[in-house]
Amino acid sequence: MQKRDTLHAAASRRALGSCSVLRAGQGRGVAPWGHAEFWGPSFRSMEKVRDEVRRMREGEKALVRNYKTYLKALEVEVKGKTPLGTVALKCLCELLTAVPHFNFSENIMGVLVGRIGRRSWDDDSELILNTFVSVFHADLAATYSQALVKLIARMIKERKFQVHPNVLSCMLHLRLRTELTHMRANKKDLKRKGKFDKRKGKGKDKEEGPKFKSEIRKKWQTKNQRKREKELKEVEKEMAEAEAEVDQEEREQIQTETLKNLFVLYFSILKNPGRSPLLPAALEGISHFSHLINVDFFRDLLTVIRKIIADRKADDEEDEDLDPVGASQRVRIRMLGIVTAFELLSGQGEALNIDLGDFVTELFGLLRPLSLDTGIEDPPLMTEATAVAAAKQAQNKGKKAERAPTHTLSTSGLLFRCLEAIFFPRLFASTASAPPLRAAAFAKRLVECALFFPPATAKEAITFVRRLSAKEPKLANLLDTEERMFDGVYRPEMDDPQLTNPYTTSLYELDELADHHWDNKVRTETRKLRDANFV
Repeated sequence: MQKRDTLHAAASRRALGSCSVLRAGQGRGVAPWGHAEFWGPSFRSMEKVRDEVRRMREGEKALVRNYKTYLKALEVEVKGKTPLGTVALKCLCELLTAVPHFNFSENIMGVLVGRIGRRSWDDDSELILNTFVSVFHADLAATYSQALVKLIARMIKERKFQVHPNVLSCMLHLRLRTELTHMRANKKDLKRKGKFDKRKGKGKDKEEGPKFKSEIRKKWQTKNQRKREKELKEVEKEMAEAEAEVDQEEREQIQTETLKNLFVLYFSILKNPGRSPLLPAALEGISHFSHLINVDFFRDLLTVIRKIIADRKADDEEDEDLDPVGASQRVRIRMLGIVTAFELLSGQGEALNIDLGDFVTELFGLLRPLSLDTGIEDPPLMTEATAVAAAKQAQNKGKKAERAPTHTLSTSGLLFRCLEAIFFPRLFASTASAPPLRAAAFAKRLVECALFFPPATAKEAITFVRRLSAKEPKLANLLDTEERMFDGVYRPEMDDPQLTNPYTTSLYELDELADHHWDNKVRTETRKLRDANFV
């Protein structure tokens, strides 16, 4: 018992020592990577310098040496799974978040990436994930993000894509989505402004001479002096512009390289023949950064997404009624594939003129199985970082129109995201418009499913049909129980919207929903649709 208490006391002292060194390290300026003054030839040479400079350099050398020893001790605690492992992990996370420019930052990243790469998920994993998100948010130049993305990608490939999906979710917090777009736009604006200034002759006569305290001194200044100072100012201005341009080009190069590594990882996961738990996160990532993907890859990507959807559909047919949890996850992957396909073709993909009718048919066939899913409104499992991001998204919802990330959506939310992509493409920057026959088929199927949906989803379905009816005036004929526009019979068993012949029937389910549904909000919304109130 005494020996155990002694060991516990020793561990406590070591923990306090680790935290003390952490605070000291955060307050001392350790030289960053490749610091010229510290690592340059002057440090290694035996040139004569003043005593205080020599002492300062020796102190810095000792500081880095002790700092390296400290990091190695923390690494031993983390990898050894000792009682101090959590304390050591927190120290490493604090160092990486507070001072990522310190020496051996990449070594710290390597230790943290190795720890988060386990298939299980615990509080330590959550701490590391939040640390990575903080680094991504604070890294304006993407210097440290580039190294971190490389390490994560290498770890995932070494473990054959069998890691926890939360590991990949931190990539969504990279600043690539806006930074690259802004840099390219600023570059074009600077070029345009330079041409305009040159054409207008701006800046030529501005501040020709130096500023003087007295006008008398300006009079006595010779013409050659004024000319020389003017030339010096022009040279300094050109050098400043060149440095700014080089800095921007370097940042863009780093961002582009980071984006390349990220997409290589995503594509590797999609094409992996094994069943990786990272697939939903990879689809979400491609959807998130779709506007930065080269158009030449779109057709290949859509082919891969079609194969993923077909494989999950085949699994559902084989495993029917055996694994409801797995079936729900497979349905979610199929809908993620549909959203990703439409996101890919939004914006720059419009010029390709690719038909996504098979994805529309896939979603139509999913509606009835989804109406019987009891967990359709259950929120997905989210990490702390994801939950914080979702909370910020909810706070900013009234300030700016932003779509929530798909990994924060329930299955119901994901369903209506797919429907928005198909029938309201203006939100997705697409020019394609759904044919009226397709709109009628979905309206009829959604009203049918509203009889079985939970209240919130049923209300959302009725609201969507109202919006669809306002966009497609022909849908008003479905509210008329007498008039028929087409000959034939309604075929509800078909899972192709083009073959159901929806205009031969009516939305008679609205009477049941408006008069007998137990939820008052659903009844109110249904009455608006039944009374042709589309506003």
